[in-house]
Amino acid sequence: DMPVILSTGMAKLPDIEQALWYIAGTDTTLLQCTSSYPCALQDVNLRAMDTLADYFGLPVGLSDHTSGITVAIAAAARGAEVIEKHLTLDRNAEGPDHAASIAPKDFKAMVMAIREVEAALGDGVKRVLPCEQELRKAWRENA
Repeated sequence: DMPVILSTGMAKLPDIEQALWYIAGTDTTLLQCTSSYPCALQDVNLRAMDTLADYFGLPVGLSDHTSGITVAIAAAARGAEVIEKHLTLDRNAEGPDHAASIAPKDFKAMVMAIREVEAALGDGVKRVLPCEQELRKAWRENA
């Protein structure tokens, strides 16, 4: 079976529930999506990823229709497992998608920033890290 990435633009929870019933048994990731091109920042609702994850118990991500890369990076920091972003060679081309798309160089910058965020997230265990050991030892000796 192929994994399913289900974008949830224009949907309420019961709509998503019904769609999941039809594809039951698949490896599914839900994408928070606002079907607006380009999507205004105040309409993104990144916190809906939490709602989707809590309600359905599935991995979540973002289908990002904003003009820049900031929202995709924020989604990664909030735990998005998938980021969908439109690419274009000409943002002024005809059609609604181009205004909400990014150029390949911006896509590269977005991916690099997301990888940095992933590295910075760590494993969540609070401990003294090896890079802190020497300073900790010096601090304790002078305390």
